[in-house]
Amino acid sequence: TAMDLRRKLFFNTFNRLFATQIIPPSSALYLFAKIGENSLDICKQILDQARVALVPGIAFGTEGYARFAFTENEDEIVKGLEALKKIPEK
Repeated sequence: TAMDLRRKLFFNTFNRLFATQIIPPSSALYLFAKIGENSLDICKQILDQARVALVPGIAFGTEGYARFAFTENEDEIVKGLEALKKIPEK
């Protein structure tokens, strides 16, 4: 299905860009990833710097994480992850 292809694309691209080995779940539309202590502030910074919207984990009672959704089309998924990669590390 289209969502299965997007999920695989998201995880393959994420793992390639960020040198990780996150294994995609068999079915899901999102990934919770650890991003740091203040998820709201970090998500605001990512939005300002990369123009990528993530949902802070605090909204789900999971501080320190962010929710990445991979429901966009394939080009947008890759562009969004590439934009994240360009944010300077602190």
